[in-house]
Amino acid sequence: MPPSTANKNSDLDDDESCCTNKKTHFYEFKEHDQVKKLLDNLPENIKELRSRERSFEQFRFICDTYQEQPHLIDPFLSDIVDKIINTIKQEIQNENPCKLLIDQAFKYMHSLAKMRGYKRIVQYLPHEITDFEPVLKLLQSQDPTNSESWETRFVLLLWLSIICIVPFDLERFDASENQADSILNRFLKITVVNEFFIIFI
Repeated sequence: MPPSTANKNSDLDDDESCCTNKKTHFYEFKEHDQVKKLLDNLPENIKELRSRERSFEQFRFICDTYQEQPHLIDPFLSDIVDKIINTIKQEIQNENPCKLLIDQAFKYMHSLAKMRGYKRIVQYLPHEITDFEPVLKLLQSQDPTNSESWETRFVLLLWLSIICIVPFDLERFDASENQADSILNRFLKITVVNEFFIIFI
């Protein structure tokens, strides 16, 4: 007796489910040149909304593609992180830094951290003593109520957390005699304001 139509449909559903659940496995990270180009063009691409969104979606798609095999990006991770950080550092040194560019660069960094894991990413963030005050100032300049730039605050807190592991005397940075404006008080205040992110980290 031939199988019923219901059984045939059930078999087809099982086959489709099996195909859907198959995962693509990669053997190397092939998009390094594309990522490099996206990061090199970041300052130019932010000038137009369409270019900015398209470039970021391309970067995020690449990160999502390797979500199951994030270790494949490791040979290129240092170079990628350096490019993003250098873009940020160069911009904050300008007399009138472009907040849009800074926030966009941090979005790229957050996507990278989401794919590879923040514990791996912080290993490649600059953590010299001289990095402490610029990172703290940049974090202080953020609006904690701005939902559009939460990635910036998230990565800055990650960055600050790895810098603080380095033992150094905070008083060496204090130029102000006013205790309320001391580096320590500024640091404590900014961490309280961003308490949610600190707990999450």
